[in-house]
Amino acid sequence: MKNPVPFIAGSLLASILLVGVMFYTDQDPAAPFWNQAKDFVGLAFILTGFWFCVSYGAAHLFAFLRKQAS
Repeated sequence: MKNPVPFIAGSLLASILLVGVMFYTDQDPAAPFWNQAKDFVGLAFILTGFWFCVSYGAAHLFAFLRKQAS
């Protein structure tokens, strides 16, 4: 494997999203709203992972397009 960075980054992003989904789906409907901190933690993990996926993909797409244009 010449460049392990995409594999490592992809694994890290997948684990961030998985942790977020695990936290977010483990909800207790009977708990009061302010007592559901793990829902917010899960949502933060999901949004962080999604943001990293989008920014990482956009960076690679722009690098590919720049290489094709030159």
